[in-house]
Amino acid sequence: MATADHKLIHMGWPTVRDYVDYSARYPGLLGPNGDLKDCQRPWALDQVNQLLPLGGKVIDMGGAACQLASLLMESHDVTIVDPYDGSGNGPTSPKQYMNKYPKLDFYIEILDDQIGLPRTFDAVVSTSVIEHIAADAIFSAFNGVSKVLKPGGVLNSRYGFHGYRRRTN
Repeated sequence: MATADHKLIHMGWPTVRDYVDYSARYPGLLGPNGDLKDCQRPWALDQVNQLLPLGGKVIDMGGAACQLASLLMESHDVTIVDPYDGSGNGPTSPKQYMNKYPKLDFYIEILDDQIGLPRTFDAVVSTSVIEHIAADAIFSAFNGVSKVLKPGGVLNSRYGFHGYRRRTN
């Protein structure tokens, strides 16, 4: 599947083997809850490091607490794009993260088609963000991603699929 500038590279699910591997290699990316993000963040880190040259420009969409960005910044130029409005129980202020991670750039905004960033990014990563975007805003979000990615840029999105079904009797 491809558009003029972007293509689908991979779709899949993490396995128990992935989780065990990631817990050994990236203990700092694993949270206290043992949730899906414990596979999403390391997988995204591995993919970005494989696909981008050193120094590549990366947006961490919705990465407010900087877990993934703190490791990506070791080899890439990273910008956090997050509204810091408490969405999804996230932080409401970037101040502590700006102090802790001075190498990161922070853009306090929603990544949508109104984003004021240039089309200079090699990748956009998101972990458990897309599924929280309202249905009437999802096209604006993807248009925003397309707006900031260079031609050939990569969207690496990890999301939790909530398999809601409607019961029929």
